[in-house]
Amino acid sequence: MNLNDLRPTEPTQLAQLSECLRGKSAQAAVPSALPENFLISVARDLRMLEENEGDQHGSSYLAAPLMLLFLLHTGNRNSKAEFTIGESAVYRSLHLYQWAVEREIVTRLVGAGGLNDESALLEGLEQTRMASD
Repeated sequence: MNLNDLRPTEPTQLAQLSECLRGKSAQAAVPSALPENFLISVARDLRMLEENEGDQHGSSYLAAPLMLLFLLHTGNRNSKAEFTIGESAVYRSLHLYQWAVEREIVTRLVGAGGLNDESALLEGLEQTRMASD
């Protein structure tokens, strides 16, 4: 196997990702719960956002990560009140999610984990959301 063979060439397919998440809890959006094809595709989307910062095509790479983040942000709340988040909090959430996605890929590749990445991700997202309120 060659890692280049795993490399996606297109942004994450939203319709397929949405179908995968339909009827599941917010926990389905945590990187450790994502199927490998979506995990790798979302990792590429996040890297392409960095690479193409300010580029008009960046929005196609932003869609899937934002969908996953908003599912995590809204699904892990006790209240059903309206959800708002500031631009800086979105960027912090994207960076935190990217960190968790990349750690999950490495964990799956090498077969050994480290920190409890899921807890760190959820706590970080909650702190980011609270800071933006």
